[in-house]
Amino acid sequence: MHANSGGYTAYMQNSELDIAGPFVSGSVYRVVVYNLIGSKVAANEIVAEGTRQSIDMQNALPPGVYVVSISEKNNPAGREVIKVMKQN
Repeated sequence: MHANSGGYTAYMQNSELDIAGPFVSGSVYRVVVYNLIGSKVAANEIVAEGTRQSIDMQNALPPGVYVVSISEKNNPAGREVIKVMKQN
């Protein structure tokens, strides 16, 4: 299921998290995934390459609802938060 917030959209399937949004190419972003009780289940730093990012989270998460936090490393106050539902 797709989620949308502040110009970002996200989709999660197996161990892949796909995010599209106003990324600035060459900038470093921190992407953190939390379950609904607030436990961090994955964290990655990525260097943006265009407006679509695909992140391998190493482990497939079980189906459920997750919260994805996206922030530019140089501007953590500009954080965006998206809820994403993983179905399979």
